Formats: sequence, structure tokens, C-alpha cells
Amino acid sequence: MSIQLEWDNTEKTVLRWIFTGCWSWGDMSAHFDDLEQALDSVNHSVDYIIDFTSAASVPTFTPMRLYKSETPDSASGLMIAVGDAAYAPTILMMARHLYISNLKEPQVHFMPSLEIARDFLQGMRIAQNS
Repeated sequence: MSIQLEWDNTEKTVLRWIFTGCWSWGDMSAHFDDLEQALDSVNHSVDYIIDFTSAASVPTFTPMRLYKSETPDSASGLMIAVGDAAYAPTILMMARHLYISNLKEPQVHFMPSLEIARDFLQGMRIAQNS
């Protein structure tokens, strides 16, 4: 599958969406049950890294059954988009409006690499806890 969803750390505070090659909106919607399960398995805030570093391009929109979900409070973390994909803001906005009904508008931070994204999240968490 051209999209993977996995925990990015052992503490389960960061979920990473990994986009590889050509992908479709159907590929994305296929992972929303996994997303709900992951968020339901923790009782703390979760940050997101949306990794476009290996993505090929924006897919065309195809009609599909929309998955509208109510997200738990743990979905309220930071959102980081990684890679130089100029289309990332549009994709993130569309995904939010198509699939998640109660998620507040996230502020998305754009980072050039996964390492910088992880360092940024760690710094933000340290700042929030001090």
C-alpha cells in the first residue's frame, strides 16, 4: 500500500503518515479505522508527522464513500508536514474537511526532513512541559 500509518516513537505520542510513490484518496481512507484504533489506545495528546518525502504527486479526486469521524481528544496534538511537496497544505486541508468532522483547524508546521520534524516536536513538548 502506498500509505502507511505507524507510531513514530515507543511512547506513542507521535503518529506518522508515510506517503510513498503514487497514492489515492482511497488509500488514505483505508487507514482511518487504524487511526481511530491508535488514538483510542492512548489517553494523551498525539502529534502527527505527515511524511511526503517519498510521495510522487497529488492524486486526482475520485468519488468514494466519505469517512466522517469524530476524533477523540487525543487527536489534538501538533501537525508536521515533511518534505518539499508544494501540494501538502491542500492535501491536509482536504483530508480534514473530507474525513474528520470535529477536528479543530490545525496549525501545520512544514519541515524539510523527518529528523528536523522530530527535533521540532521534541522541543515543543519540552517547552509545553516546562
